[in-house]
Amino acid sequence: MKKHSILTSILIIVMCLSMTVGGTYAMFATESKVNVAITLGKVDVEAYLKGDIKLSSSYGYNLPETIANYNEETKQIEVSNMVPGDQIDFTISVVNKSTVSAKYQVFVKIQGDDAVNGKFEVKALGNTITGAIDYEDPTWTDIEPSTDSEPFIDVPVSVALPTDDVMSFDGEEQGQNIAITFGVRAVQGNVYFGPTAQITDIPETSYPEFNDQEMMLLDGTNGFPALPEEVVIESLWEFKATETVEEAQAGEYSTWLGDFLIETDKDIGLGQLGLMGQLPNFSWFNGWISFANPVELKAGQSLPMLTTGFQLMGIGDIIANMQYPAICELETFNCGVFRTKNEADYEAGLKGATITVKLVLFDGEHASSVINKLMTEGIEGVGVPLTEQEALAEIMNIDTYFTWGKTIHVVSQTIYTFE
Repeated sequence: MKKHSILTSILIIVMCLSMTVGGTYAMFATESKVNVAITLGKVDVEAYLKGDIKLSSSYGYNLPETIANYNEETKQIEVSNMVPGDQIDFTISVVNKSTVSAKYQVFVKIQGDDAVNGKFEVKALGNTITGAIDYEDPTWTDIEPSTDSEPFIDVPVSVALPTDDVMSFDGEEQGQNIAITFGVRAVQGNVYFGPTAQITDIPETSYPEFNDQEMMLLDGTNGFPALPEEVVIESLWEFKATETVEEAQAGEYSTWLGDFLIETDKDIGLGQLGLMGQLPNFSWFNGWISFANPVELKAGQSLPMLTTGFQLMGIGDIIANMQYPAICELETFNCGVFRTKNEADYEAGLKGATITVKLVLFDGEHASSVINKLMTEGIEGVGVPLTEQEALAEIMNIDTYFTWGKTIHVVSQTIYTFE
């Protein structure tokens, strides 16, 4: 009996262990579920041809062999047998099919044989564009979700093959091809691409007078006429910041510096391009400051306009520390271009040039500081001080340019062609 009792006790212990082990994997429980169904938002824009393609010619009528059609499948406007004097006009509409708030950006790309790229003239997005170009509007514009798929933007476009150079077309250019792409990119509305600015053409009725109160015309020692009656204003633009001072101070660009960059598609000789700038809410001088390019401007180079103007006035240090929040505090930056009234000089120099005006921010050392160093210390490794003109020319050098502006953010830009 005693032996039996011991075995029983052992069995009880084993059973207890078994229950304990089993309880580790399957204890009493209950379960309740909440299912999560997620529908992803959609960002979708679609471009299409609105209306008909209008074909015209500066000679009064088109040749019967010149044909313009729209390919629905490829969304491509196909023009055959285009000759000098021909022009096509059409409108591109963009439909918003997004289910969430979005931002959109418009771009134009011209590609083709080098022999004919520079012959075509494209007018779109408020600009006249010539030559091979990959242009995109740096401004991303907000759009709301759409339920009716109505067009939210119409882009009138004209593409012309002018007759100015009709006699220069030879066998190399005839029969060549060119492709012009107009497009719209869209992204979700909460993406931040950095500071932007709205660009507005200043009407001619608001153009300043060349006087001490409204316009300071720096003297024409570089060969440009200094007399107001000898120049004409071509175009003026207002760049308006879209962020408040508080937003600028809290953002990643709070310490970045600003300037206008002027770029050209052809060489512009000394004193041929008139530049104008205004900081309307600037305490020291609310008027316009104007001057001609004090150094030759090579195609592809960038002339920092504000830096150059303040440097010529001997107060380059004022602009050297203008950070992005200060730009927002001023609210607007204005700039423009003017030229000589002497038609012979204009024809020989500036006519036909296309310039790009960019309002930029950069996180490098300001160009004014670099100019002063070049004038006192010279180029690093050489040590010979430069003159003011040599220093200005040096910062327009692409290598030096990216030294003083290590990272460039284009806030906004516009293109202008001297016709």
